[in-house]
Amino acid sequence: MGGKKDKDEDKAHGKPVKYDPSFRGPIKNRSCTDVICCVLFLVFILGYIVVGIVAWVYGDPRQVLYPRNSTGAYCGIGENKDKPYLLYFNIFSCILATNIITVAEKGLQCPTPQVCVSSCPEKAWTAGWPEYSQTVGEVFYNAGRNFCQPGVPSDMNVLQSLTQELCPSFLLPSTPALGRCFPLSNATAPDFPTIQNSSVPDSISLNARDISVKIFEDFAQSWYWILVALGVALILSLLFILLLRLVAGPLVLVLILGVLGVLAYGIYHCWTEYRVLRDRGASISQLGFTSNLSAYRSVQETWLAAPLGRCFPLSNATAPDFPTIQNSSVPDSISGLLDSLNARDISVKIFEDFAQSWYWILVALGVALILSLLFILLLRLVAGPLVLVLILGVLGVLAYGIYHCWTEYRVLRDRGASISQLGFTSNLSAYRSVQETWLAALEGVLLLLLIFLRQRIRIAIALLKEASRAVGHMMSTMFYPLVTFVLLLICIAYWAMTALYLATSGQPQYVFWAPNANLPSCENVNSSCDPMAQPVNSSCPGLMCVFQGYSATGLVQRSLFNLQIYGVLGLFWTLNWVLALGQCVLAGAFASFYWAFHKPQDIPTFPLSSAFIRTLRYHTGSLAFGALILSLVQIARVVLEYIDHKLRGAQNPVARCIMCCFKCCLWCLEKFIKFLNRNAYIMIAIYGKNFCVSAKNAFMLLMRNILRVVVLDKVTDLLLFFGKLLVVGGVGILSFFFFSGRIQGLGKDFESPHLNYYWLPIMTSILGAYVIASGFFSVFGMCVDTLFLCFLEDLERNDGSLDRPYYMSKGLLKILGKKNQAPPGDKKRKK
Repeated sequence: MGGKKDKDEDKAHGKPVKYDPSFRGPIKNRSCTDVICCVLFLVFILGYIVVGIVAWVYGDPRQVLYPRNSTGAYCGIGENKDKPYLLYFNIFSCILATNIITVAEKGLQCPTPQVCVSSCPEKAWTAGWPEYSQTVGEVFYNAGRNFCQPGVPSDMNVLQSLTQELCPSFLLPSTPALGRCFPLSNATAPDFPTIQNSSVPDSISLNARDISVKIFEDFAQSWYWILVALGVALILSLLFILLLRLVAGPLVLVLILGVLGVLAYGIYHCWTEYRVLRDRGASISQLGFTSNLSAYRSVQETWLAAPLGRCFPLSNATAPDFPTIQNSSVPDSISGLLDSLNARDISVKIFEDFAQSWYWILVALGVALILSLLFILLLRLVAGPLVLVLILGVLGVLAYGIYHCWTEYRVLRDRGASISQLGFTSNLSAYRSVQETWLAALEGVLLLLLIFLRQRIRIAIALLKEASRAVGHMMSTMFYPLVTFVLLLICIAYWAMTALYLATSGQPQYVFWAPNANLPSCENVNSSCDPMAQPVNSSCPGLMCVFQGYSATGLVQRSLFNLQIYGVLGLFWTLNWVLALGQCVLAGAFASFYWAFHKPQDIPTFPLSSAFIRTLRYHTGSLAFGALILSLVQIARVVLEYIDHKLRGAQNPVARCIMCCFKCCLWCLEKFIKFLNRNAYIMIAIYGKNFCVSAKNAFMLLMRNILRVVVLDKVTDLLLFFGKLLVVGGVGILSFFFFSGRIQGLGKDFESPHLNYYWLPIMTSILGAYVIASGFFSVFGMCVDTLFLCFLEDLERNDGSLDRPYYMSKGLLKILGKKNQAPPGDKKRKK
């Protein structure tokens, strides 16, 4: 019966691979695959280039990037060559705009008159009753206030010019930022109609000097150390991979103990700070909201929330009334929120910090690189103890969970709570109040799995060691992610520029606008106008010609939406194709390592370059086919997310349930397609077959060894997770102690720079370390997957005889209880 069952399984999942005496690794004599898809992809790319050219010809991104006055003329160009800055008559209308996204899309065109000026106002001023009876020349031109609309006569009455919004009713000391005049942080506005208390909160200001200067200063002082941190991350990642071949077990053991120790110390430190600050009475409700993150260190809630990973609402949080700004001015809560727009807190100091710490950030990244290489190198020797420690850790956590549940059970048993009394509820936390628990069953199942799958776990450990060995013999593969990164950056940059040019490809349209369009004399409001024409004599107060949007006339403009959709599809398709190219190239290189009988003598010369050329020459169409399938699923997910965002306000339980089901199904489908594509690219790299045949063969091979697949996948994911944790955590801890000034006595050459926000270079170092570690470990993960498929085929293709020897390592042969037959009179064959 067992034999019949095995035959049925073989029939369901395909037949095992037959022995081929001519097979010696990746096939060299191959032909082009999926030619139709290749032609389609090349035609699509050609069309993508044409779309970019059309967008470049018709588009004008200056309309969004550069400041324009109310008539649509650019500041600093043409007739406004000597007036490079834009002044808003009432900048508060920009802050109170109901749709800031629309304002940004229109090039920060706020619903207030705007003029190009040669310099921003330096002093606060407001038009009072004495000035109303004077002329524009006396109040503005003769006083050096050249901030009125072009063409306003000097003899016009000031009150009339203010009523028609031809001149500003007040001025604030401002500084230029992004070509626009923004108030300084200490600006104070006198009384004017829209804001009656005259006090401008400090947090409303957008100090341009603070937005740019201090940020650059910080970067200038820290860029060297940021580069050092990145370099350290790079070196650590490489050393981690290399040392993984030697001492993986002790390395991961130290890693786990170190992480636990750091977390324990962090919780202890947070609790100590909380207790100290609690006695002082410092509270976050007194601090409010600020972009100065270091200020939160002086309140107790910060240290209480840190170990819990939660955010606490402010005790005095209130929702202000937005329609008007009364004598109370801006409420304290809004004042605190707008403080995040303060340039001094947002940008200037950020650049200063980067300027001072860039070198040490590079050092941190270098440490991350070294740790990554060490991890992979040491994994070759101590992968077994490492995996054992991880398994024991998981069992220990579950055992403690069972103990805790049993304790809760004894307490709740006395209360008489039972699951039969609770019934079924969607509130899953309610099940914590009943006697029954599922954790004991999980622990038992896990123990049984470990008992029955111990052999497959040993195989997974041996494959991890072999993968580290393969990377050690082909170190060039560790730097291939740089090629992928550059190609991805090119794809994203091309799409972004094309989308920007397409969005500005229409002709600007202008309409009449007035502050109060409901007046009988404002019948021309919303009708088209010419901004370059002479001002219209109208009794409508404040009537002016303003920019509305871009025309939809013309072939390109009418097809703008379709062209943008084409661009989005091009973005997804090219990105996925680049990722597929990297996977197929790495698979070809690592497959050539496995199928080399005598290592490293039989490894081909330049295996990575050969795999790259071979993939581009023969399999561009297959990669495009797989990338297209994945792109369509990802676009469908994006569309669902957009629909869900639009329907979120409906609060319809049925619609939310259906949407959630669709999103879950597409998420699962995307994960499955990524898994299938990854293994299909490996088979393409080895045999040179088309995508469908390769995907089928890979899937059938994996299904015939499904238990090994699950075990290897989880063991590899867990191991690489701890590797990333080692690199990122190590760089993060070193960066924190260095940039916060906690490391003393290293001399002037290693003295930490004085920064405004030391957390900025720390976060930059951590982010860079994560990117570096992810790049290196993605290569290692691809190596494991490739060697695993080769290992499965080796078992089916060969039997250890003289004619059909195994290509796997001696460690794998020992685990499986197999060996290669030695020739008569010779010693056992060694590799």
